[in-house]
Amino acid sequence: MAIVIVVIALAVIAVSTVARLVGAAIDLGVLAYVGLMAVCWVGAGGALVPVPGTRPLSWVMIVQQSAVLGPVVVALLAALAMALGQTSYFFATRAGEHRVAGHHVLGRRAVGKAPRKPGRLVTEWRELLERSKRAVSNLMHSHPQRTVFALSVVPNPLTTFATVTASAAGVEFVRFFVASLAGFLVLTVALVILGQGLLQALGVSS
Repeated sequence: MAIVIVVIALAVIAVSTVARLVGAAIDLGVLAYVGLMAVCWVGAGGALVPVPGTRPLSWVMIVQQSAVLGPVVVALLAALAMALGQTSYFFATRAGEHRVAGHHVLGRRAVGKAPRKPGRLVTEWRELLERSKRAVSNLMHSHPQRTVFALSVVPNPLTTFATVTASAAGVEFVRFFVASLAGFLVLTVALVILGQGLLQALGVSS
């Protein structure tokens, strides 16, 4: 009987403590920060599964949350989450687990049907992308940190390719992560400044 009473008492204390911690987290906006980091992490490829629309959604959230929460903290946490998201690709590539999309397409073609030729714009876009990839590959061997930094600052389809190439080229993780974090920090600071500018334009005080 005494053991049951002790267990019940400990359970009550544990529930009360958890409730207080959750309440404090809500009051401090911790859950909002965690949600922002989660979206930024997934948008940057942290789950290794592309989720359409998540990356631009993370940018919108940075702008919006910087108007509500601490702008400096928002910029730092969002940049950290993005860098950690790209880290997933880095380690997956190094471990030989990452497969580049499109290299394993085994088409089942119907008999008598010729493959449809891509349009001119699609062809030109593919050629431009291939040239850009070759350029990134060359730069990764001569200036890996600068390349990762530059491709992290401006949102573009080559960011993840640069991460995969850096990992495959044997770039040290610390060098990669510092460059990636610095580039994403420039991006998030720019988005936070945009959010603060919107506040000023709307006449709303932060």
